[in-house]
Amino acid sequence: MNTLVLGLSISLHIGVISDMDTWLQKAQHLASQGDYWLAGEIYQVLFQSGFRAAALDYNLGVCALACGELAAAIYHLRRAVHQSPWDSEFRRALAHARSHVPGAPRPSDDHPRLTSALLWLGWLTWATGWCSLMGLHFRAARRWGVAGLVLSTLSLVLISFVALHRAHEKRAPWAVVRERCEVRIGNGASYPVLIQEGQPVILYPGWEIQVLDQRPNAWAYISLGGRAAGWVPLSCLYIAAQPYQGP
Repeated sequence: MNTLVLGLSISLHIGVISDMDTWLQKAQHLASQGDYWLAGEIYQVLFQSGFRAAALDYNLGVCALACGELAAAIYHLRRAVHQSPWDSEFRRALAHARSHVPGAPRPSDDHPRLTSALLWLGWLTWATGWCSLMGLHFRAARRWGVAGLVLSTLSLVLISFVALHRAHEKRAPWAVVRERCEVRIGNGASYPVLIQEGQPVILYPGWEIQVLDQRPNAWAYISLGGRAAGWVPLSCLYIAAQPYQGP
Protein backbone atom coordinates (compact mmCIF):
# COMPACT_ATOMS: atom_id res chain seq x y z
CA MET A 1 0.00 0.00 0.00
CA ASN A 2 2.79 2.41 0.90
CA THR A 3 4.53 1.62 -2.39
CA LEU A 4 1.32 2.43 -4.28
CA VAL A 5 0.88 5.75 -2.47
CA LEU A 6 4.53 6.65 -3.08
CA GLY A 7 4.19 5.82 -6.77
CA LEU A 8 1.08 7.95 -7.11
CA SER A 9 2.79 10.81 -5.26
CA ILE A 10 5.82 10.69 -7.59
CA SER A 11 3.55 10.61 -10.65
CA LEU A 12 1.61 13.58 -9.32
CA HIS A 13 4.79 15.59 -8.74
CA ILE A 14 6.06 14.90 -12.26
CA GLY A 15 2.71 15.77 -13.82
CA VAL A 16 2.25 19.01 -11.88
CA ILE A 17 5.77 20.29 -12.56
CA SER A 18 5.54 19.53 -16.30
CA ASP A 19 2.32 21.53 -16.81
CA MET A 20 1.70 23.91 -13.91
CA ASP A 21 -1.10 25.97 -15.49
CA THR A 22 -3.23 22.94 -16.33
CA TRP A 23 -2.77 21.41 -12.89
CA LEU A 24 -3.52 24.72 -11.20
CA GLN A 25 -6.86 24.81 -12.98
CA LYS A 26 -7.45 21.17 -12.06
CA ALA A 27 -6.74 21.91 -8.40
CA GLN A 28 -9.19 24.82 -8.45
CA HIS A 29 -11.83 22.56 -10.00
CA LEU A 30 -11.22 19.83 -7.41
CA ALA A 31 -11.54 22.35 -4.58
CA SER A 32 -14.80 23.68 -6.01
CA GLN A 33 -16.07 20.08 -6.03
CA GLY A 34 -15.11 19.60 -2.39
CA ASP A 35 -12.07 17.36 -2.97
CA TYR A 36 -9.82 19.48 -0.77
CA TRP A 37 -7.31 16.74 -0.04
CA LEU A 38 -6.29 16.14 -3.67
CA ALA A 39 -6.49 19.84 -4.48
CA GLY A 40 -4.22 20.53 -1.53
CA GLU A 41 -1.73 17.93 -2.74
CA ILE A 42 -1.51 19.65 -6.13
CA TYR A 43 -1.19 23.10 -4.56
CA GLN A 44 1.54 21.78 -2.26
CA VAL A 45 3.55 20.39 -5.18
CA LEU A 46 3.29 23.78 -6.90
CA PHE A 47 4.44 25.49 -3.71
CA GLN A 48 7.37 23.14 -3.16
CA SER A 49 8.36 23.56 -6.82
CA GLY A 50 8.99 27.26 -6.23
CA PHE A 51 5.66 28.69 -7.44
CA ARG A 52 4.84 31.68 -5.21
CA ALA A 53 1.67 33.73 -5.06
CA ALA A 54 -0.63 35.01 -2.34
CA ALA A 55 -3.55 33.19 -3.99
CA LEU A 56 -1.64 29.89 -3.85
CA ASP A 57 -1.00 30.30 -0.12
CA TYR A 58 -4.67 31.18 0.36
CA ASN A 59 -5.82 28.08 -1.54
CA LEU A 60 -3.38 25.91 0.41
CA GLY A 61 -4.68 27.36 3.67
CA VAL A 62 -8.32 26.76 2.74
CA CYS A 63 -7.61 23.16 1.70
CA ALA A 64 -5.56 22.50 4.84
CA LEU A 65 -8.33 23.88 7.05
CA ALA A 66 -10.93 21.73 5.29
CA CYS A 67 -8.73 18.66 5.88
CA GLY A 68 -8.27 19.44 9.57
CA GLU A 69 -4.61 20.52 9.26
CA LEU A 70 -5.02 23.62 11.38
CA ALA A 71 -1.35 24.56 11.77
CA ALA A 72 -0.67 24.40 8.03
CA ALA A 73 -3.85 26.40 7.38
CA ILE A 74 -2.80 29.25 9.66
CA TYR A 75 0.75 29.18 8.28
CA HIS A 76 -0.37 29.56 4.66
CA LEU A 77 -3.19 32.02 5.36
CA ARG A 78 -0.86 34.25 7.33
CA ARG A 79 1.62 34.12 4.43
CA ALA A 80 -1.22 35.10 2.08
CA VAL A 81 -2.15 38.08 4.28
CA HIS A 82 1.49 39.10 4.50
CA GLN A 83 1.77 39.14 0.69
CA SER A 84 -1.60 40.84 0.08
CA PRO A 85 -2.38 42.72 3.31
CA TRP A 86 -5.33 44.62 1.83
CA ASP A 87 -7.25 41.54 0.69
CA SER A 88 -10.23 41.29 3.06
CA GLU A 89 -11.02 37.72 1.99
CA PHE A 90 -7.55 36.56 3.03
CA ARG A 91 -7.87 38.32 6.38
CA ARG A 92 -11.32 36.83 7.06
CA ALA A 93 -10.03 33.34 6.26
CA LEU A 94 -7.09 33.78 8.64
CA ALA A 95 -9.38 35.03 11.41
CA HIS A 96 -11.68 32.04 10.82
CA ALA A 97 -8.76 29.59 11.06
CA ARG A 98 -7.53 31.26 14.24
CA SER A 99 -10.98 30.90 15.79
CA HIS A 100 -10.46 27.11 15.72
CA VAL A 101 -7.52 27.40 18.14
CA PRO A 102 -9.08 27.81 21.60
CA GLY A 103 -6.86 29.22 24.31
CA ALA A 104 -4.14 30.36 21.91
CA PRO A 105 -2.09 33.39 23.02
CA ARG A 106 -2.48 36.58 21.06
CA PRO A 107 -0.21 36.28 17.99
CA SER A 108 2.57 38.79 17.54
CA ASP A 109 1.09 40.66 14.57
CA ASP A 110 3.66 41.98 12.11
CA HIS A 111 1.24 44.70 10.87
CA PRO A 112 1.56 43.99 7.13
CA ARG A 113 -0.95 46.68 6.17
CA LEU A 114 0.91 49.33 8.14
CA THR A 115 4.31 48.50 6.64
CA SER A 116 2.79 48.33 3.14
CA ALA A 117 1.14 51.74 3.58
CA LEU A 118 4.34 53.29 4.95
CA LEU A 119 6.36 51.91 2.05
CA TRP A 120 3.96 53.33 -0.54
CA LEU A 121 3.87 56.65 1.32
CA GLY A 122 7.67 56.67 1.41
CA TRP A 123 8.00 56.20 -2.34
CA LEU A 124 5.25 58.76 -2.99
CA THR A 125 6.92 61.41 -0.85
CA TRP A 126 10.27 60.58 -2.46
CA ALA A 127 8.90 61.16 -5.96
CA THR A 128 7.01 64.31 -4.91
CA GLY A 129 10.05 65.61 -3.07
CA TRP A 130 12.38 65.24 -6.02
CA CYS A 131 9.90 66.94 -8.32
CA SER A 132 9.56 69.81 -5.85
CA LEU A 133 13.34 70.13 -5.55
CA MET A 134 13.39 71.42 -9.10
CA GLY A 135 11.90 74.61 -7.69
CA LEU A 136 15.29 75.50 -6.23
CA HIS A 137 16.42 76.39 -9.75
CA PHE A 138 13.70 79.03 -10.06
CA ARG A 139 13.50 82.07 -7.82
CA ALA A 140 9.71 82.16 -7.89
CA ALA A 141 9.39 78.54 -6.82
CA ARG A 142 12.03 78.25 -4.11
CA ARG A 143 9.37 77.49 -1.50
CA TRP A 144 8.55 74.38 -3.48
CA GLY A 145 12.22 73.46 -3.36
CA VAL A 146 12.29 73.71 0.44
CA ALA A 147 9.17 71.56 0.62
CA GLY A 148 10.92 69.08 -1.64
CA LEU A 149 13.85 68.84 0.76
CA VAL A 150 11.46 68.14 3.65
CA LEU A 151 9.55 65.51 1.67
CA SER A 152 12.75 63.82 0.50
CA THR A 153 14.00 63.59 4.08
CA LEU A 154 10.65 62.23 5.24
CA SER A 155 10.68 59.60 2.49
CA LEU A 156 14.11 58.36 3.61
CA VAL A 157 12.85 58.05 7.19
CA LEU A 158 9.77 56.06 6.12
CA ILE A 159 11.64 53.73 3.77
CA SER A 160 14.37 53.16 6.37
CA PHE A 161 11.75 52.30 9.00
CA VAL A 162 10.17 49.71 6.71
CA ALA A 163 13.59 48.26 5.84
CA LEU A 164 14.50 47.95 9.53
CA HIS A 165 11.14 46.33 10.30
CA ARG A 166 11.59 43.75 7.56
CA ALA A 167 15.16 43.07 8.68
CA HIS A 168 13.81 42.39 12.17
CA GLU A 169 11.22 40.01 10.70
CA LYS A 170 14.02 38.01 9.10
CA ARG A 171 16.06 37.91 12.31
CA ALA A 172 13.07 36.97 14.48
CA PRO A 173 10.44 35.41 12.16
CA TRP A 174 6.98 34.33 13.20
CA ALA A 175 6.17 30.64 13.25
CA VAL A 176 3.18 28.35 13.71
CA VAL A 177 3.29 25.35 16.04
CA ARG A 178 2.66 22.23 13.95
CA GLU A 179 2.43 19.66 16.75
CA ARG A 180 2.11 19.57 20.52
CA CYS A 181 5.43 20.17 22.25
CA GLU A 182 6.79 21.12 25.64
CA VAL A 183 8.87 24.27 26.10
CA ARG A 184 12.17 23.56 27.83
CA ILE A 185 14.58 25.84 29.66
CA GLY A 186 17.51 24.79 27.44
CA ASN A 187 18.15 23.77 23.85
CA GLY A 188 17.79 20.02 24.22
CA ALA A 189 15.40 17.29 25.35
CA SER A 190 17.55 16.68 28.45
CA TYR A 191 16.62 20.07 29.92
CA PRO A 192 13.61 20.34 32.27
CA VAL A 193 10.27 21.60 31.01
CA LEU A 194 9.69 25.30 31.60
CA ILE A 195 7.28 25.97 34.49
CA GLN A 196 5.20 29.13 34.68
CA GLU A 197 2.64 29.80 37.41
CA GLY A 198 3.09 26.25 38.63
CA GLN A 199 2.22 24.69 35.26
CA PRO A 200 4.43 23.26 32.49
CA VAL A 201 4.46 25.43 29.35
CA ILE A 202 3.06 23.41 26.44
CA LEU A 203 2.47 24.60 22.87
CA TYR A 204 -0.42 23.28 20.80
CA PRO A 205 -1.00 23.05 17.03
CA GLY A 206 -2.01 26.37 15.52
CA TRP A 207 -0.39 28.58 18.15
CA GLU A 208 1.61 31.46 16.67
CA ILE A 209 4.95 32.33 18.19
CA GLN A 210 8.14 34.24 17.36
CA VAL A 211 11.52 32.58 16.86
CA LEU A 212 14.23 34.64 18.55
CA ASP A 213 17.17 32.32 17.95
CA GLN A 214 18.07 28.98 16.34
CA ARG A 215 20.84 26.56 17.22
CA PRO A 216 22.69 24.03 15.02
CA ASN A 217 21.15 21.17 17.00
CA ALA A 218 17.73 22.10 15.52
CA TRP A 219 16.30 23.83 18.57
CA ALA A 220 14.69 27.27 18.59
CA TYR A 221 14.43 29.91 21.30
CA ILE A 222 10.93 31.33 21.12
CA SER A 223 8.81 34.20 22.33
CA LEU A 224 5.27 33.39 23.41
CA GLY A 225 2.71 36.17 23.73
CA GLY A 226 5.40 38.83 23.32
CA ARG A 227 7.59 37.44 26.13
CA ALA A 228 10.70 35.29 25.84
CA ALA A 229 9.77 31.78 26.85
CA GLY A 230 12.15 28.88 26.18
CA TRP A 231 13.32 26.26 23.71
CA VAL A 232 11.42 23.89 21.40
CA PRO A 233 12.52 21.57 18.55
CA LEU A 234 12.46 23.17 15.11
CA SER A 235 10.63 20.10 13.83
CA CYS A 236 7.57 21.26 15.79
CA LEU A 237 7.31 24.54 13.90
CA TYR A 238 6.38 26.00 10.55
CA ILE A 239 8.79 28.95 10.34
CA ALA A 240 7.93 31.79 7.96
CA ALA A 241 11.53 32.54 6.98
CA GLN A 242 12.42 28.93 6.10
CA PRO A 243 11.44 26.64 3.21
CA TYR A 244 8.13 24.91 3.88
CA GLN A 245 8.27 21.33 5.06
CA GLY A 246 4.92 19.65 4.49
CA PRO A 247 3.18 17.50 7.09
